[in-house]
Amino acid sequence: MRQAISIFIFVLTVGLFGCNPSTDSNHKRIEKTLSIDDKSSTKTQDEENKNKVDGLMDCARGQAKPLIKKSDYPNTTFVLQPDSISAIETVYFENSDKLIIRNWGCEYYVLTFRFETSRLHRDTADLAFWFRAANNLMTNILGGLDAPIDIKKGLVRFDSYILRDSKNAYKNLRIGEEIEFGSEDIRSFVTLDRIENIEDKKVAVTISFATGPL
Repeated sequence: MRQAISIFIFVLTVGLFGCNPSTDSNHKRIEKTLSIDDKSSTKTQDEENKNKVDGLMDCARGQAKPLIKKSDYPNTTFVLQPDSISAIETVYFENSDKLIIRNWGCEYYVLTFRFETSRLHRDTADLAFWFRAANNLMTNILGGLDAPIDIKKGLVRFDSYILRDSKNAYKNLRIGEEIEFGSEDIRSFVTLDRIENIEDKKVAVTISFATGPL
């Protein structure tokens, strides 16, 4: 009986010592795995940074910069987007109206202005009214705008387009139609993109100016 107990204790002891190397091995494998994961995470971050740099190099345009003069509109925010090229700039007016400027594009340089206002009320199908309204909204902010596109020249052509169509009772006005105002060297155009009713009894008027290909 004593011999059987001794054999049992011996076997148990050997079994316990036999497990220790396995446990150490497991710890080493876990540490190795964590080390590999850390390197993989760093590599992924490096690749993301490289992709951003490559994106800038692939685009003919440069990184977006603020367009609004803070001296004219101090309550303005500027946020560079994750692609490191485009940006969103938001102007908050005192009357609770808002202007959102999307500075984007790659082969083309594009500025999209979205006015959210409660001061204008008309059927969104009345394009004659909304073309003139878009023209007035843009004209009102020209003094506080520093843009690489000749917005003023674009608005002159935009206004001419409206007046020209007045002879046809504004029947040919079209949302999204590209109205040219560029030179012979590079193309530039303006489009009235969208008129929509939004929350709080407001309307959003979206107009874009583009130049390119660069």
